[in-house]
Amino acid sequence: MKKTVSRILALLLAIALCCGMLPVAAFATSTPMKIVVDSVNAQPGGEVKVAVKVEDNPGIASMKLVIGFDSVLTLTAVEYNTAAWQGMSQAPQNFKNPVTLNWFDGTKDFTESEAVFATLTFQVADDAEEDTTANITVSYDEEDIYNIAEENVECTIVDGVVTICSLVPGDINGDRLRNNKDVF
Repeated sequence: MKKTVSRILALLLAIALCCGMLPVAAFATSTPMKIVVDSVNAQPGGEVKVAVKVEDNPGIASMKLVIGFDSVLTLTAVEYNTAAWQGMSQAPQNFKNPVTLNWFDGTKDFTESEAVFATLTFQVADDAEEDTTANITVSYDEEDIYNIAEENVECTIVDGVVTICSLVPGDINGDRLRNNKDVF
């Protein structure tokens, strides 16, 4: 009887010891990486810059995004944030809708938690109706965002909107308000 109790106690201690050696991260819930497109204001006939950002980045080595946009927007430029995103970025061959943004680094994961990935410059059509919106969408294939171990990274997408609005005299920062924020 004493031997059986000793064996059971030894087994329980071994299980407790093994559980104590598991990394805490194994029990943590991970937050999916976010790809966020800014929402901005613009005037008919105006130019607007829209940032595509990454948030809650767990570390990625490759990302390929497809950016779509409404017909009142014409993409005129794509500028990758090469200061933050080392590696190789592939400029689109043309700016037709949709456009593909492609980045990779075959040597290491990019681990900056939050960073602007690229800035898109759009021309708003002269005949765009005021007080309407134009959508900017992001899509990707689940095999196109992964880390250096080639494990796919789950992402959530926050699409952006360009609100087309009339000019508010004195509104320097484009928020449709005149206030002290326009001074700086």
